Amino acid sequence: GFLIPVTEIVSAKIPFLLGGAVIVEQVFNWPGMGRMAWQAAQDRDYPVIMGIALVAAAFVRLGNLLQRVVFTAVNPRASKE
Repeated sequence: GFLIPVTEIVSAKIPFLLGGAVIVEQVFNWPGMGRMAWQAAQDRDYPVIMGIALVAAAFVRLGNLLQRVVFTAVNPRASKE
């Protein structure tokens, strides 16, 4: 029973991973999507920004799907809904 709220909290934190990537990649000067997003925003490179937003949205949707699968496995009553 205790895993039900844990799955909800973990799935709610998935969108913050990209924001954390921006900070970590800037501080440690690592190449990655966060740094690319930051550079694209500074350069006003709209196609790159839209692509990164699309990838981020896909990650959020995949995270939500994974959360529903785990939630159904953890909570047997959820499969009846």
